Amino acid sequence: MGENISLKFRLDQRLFDIPNSSLMLPVMEKLASFLSCKLNTYTINPKSKPKEVLSLSVTGINKLEFIVNYFNKYPLLGVKGTNLKNWEVVYHMILSKEHLTDAGRLKIRSIAFEMKRFTKYKNSSFQHITTVCKTKVPSLNLTICWKLLKPKVRREMSSS
Repeated sequence: MGENISLKFRLDQRLFDIPNSSLMLPVMEKLASFLSCKLNTYTINPKSKPKEVLSLSVTGINKLEFIVNYFNKYPLLGVKGTNLKNWEVVYHMILSKEHLTDAGRLKIRSIAFEMKRFTKYKNSSFQHITTVCKTKVPSLNLTICWKLLKPKVRREMSSS
């Protein structure tokens, strides 16, 4: 049995941003284009008060470099900053191929467990989300809501 380690950065933003009284689709389309990823839409609270959310995910390890550099330049504070730094540790472990060793996989499991302790949502459908926060993008005069995902460790059956 083997394990597959993957890392993802997901950014979510309401389609209509109430504090800015603006439609966020043009900005999110530009971000998706810049990050070379697909822009998706989903609805939260579909029964009570439905809200459209725009979502983009960055998964390629080479594409994640921009995200790491951005948050090193504009750091988050508190638990959100701690979780981001832990996520960044996994990013560097993958770059250095440390995630391929038993010790590396054990360390990533430990980091994922630590990040899970700070999961904002306890609902099982949100267990993949470690923290949700808002950050300002100074150059765009924009506040973005983003979700930091736990490193994903999947067990795979080997055919031996």
